[in-house]
Amino acid sequence: MAHQKSIAFYESGSWYHRVKLLQADGTTKYSKKGGFATAEEAEKSYRQCEEAYKRAYRAHHASPAVNFELKDYLVFWLDEIYSARVENTSKMLASYVIYDLLLPNMTQGMKLRYVNAEYLNALLKTVSKATESAGNKARELLNIALKDAVTMGYIPRNPVPDTKPYQRTKPKITVLSKDKLRFFLEKASENNWYLEILLGLFMGLRKGEISGLKYSDFNMDNRTVRIERQITSNPIVPKGQFKISEYQVIEKAPKTPNSIRTLRVPEAIMFP
Repeated sequence: MAHQKSIAFYESGSWYHRVKLLQADGTTKYSKKGGFATAEEAEKSYRQCEEAYKRAYRAHHASPAVNFELKDYLVFWLDEIYSARVENTSKMLASYVIYDLLLPNMTQGMKLRYVNAEYLNALLKTVSKATESAGNKARELLNIALKDAVTMGYIPRNPVPDTKPYQRTKPKITVLSKDKLRFFLEKASENNWYLEILLGLFMGLRKGEISGLKYSDFNMDNRTVRIERQITSNPIVPKGQFKISEYQVIEKAPKTPNSIRTLRVPEAIMFP
């Protein structure tokens, strides 16, 4: 199992962490802070410094003297707010929507406090031409971002609910007939992934759950299997970008607490 790099690092006899400092002009200075006896102390300090930076950034941009542009807010929101509470796959998609769809089509100099439904409708109409799902996804992301803007006191209300909705593109599902299913299984039995195919087809297991299975998870006497982990490919997206720089294979808990479960295994799978 691959682990993400620690935010603490050892240097010159003590533990350090990176730190961001907000300057008087609103720019960010990057530095490091050290002198910690353990990595845990450095990590605790890092989290405290991150919270202090976010509070200072919000206070600076909430000041009436500052003309906070919509573009600046979305970049800040993505990097400092949204990315902290979602998986990297969601961050990657949000980065694409903001950097590749929204920002290039925004009016230069548009202030956050002046954004209204009319402006957003025009923006979303342009964005929706990119792909079938672009309008829906961009509107969904703007709604989350501007709800947070209301919570932080940047704007009095969120105008996104007043905009035109865009339909979500539904995936096409093809149901195989019995003859086609029989033909599929005959061909699948010749494949090295036959067991994985059966687990997904007859037990509804996700790809990551199947990859995370261990021999000890199977109870041959009771003919059950315990699902309590998954293996996923975690895309690493550098700050301020939407392109993936690398992938990390990680082991983690299933998607939701309810996904931890014990299932009955069909006899055809347990004893083929």
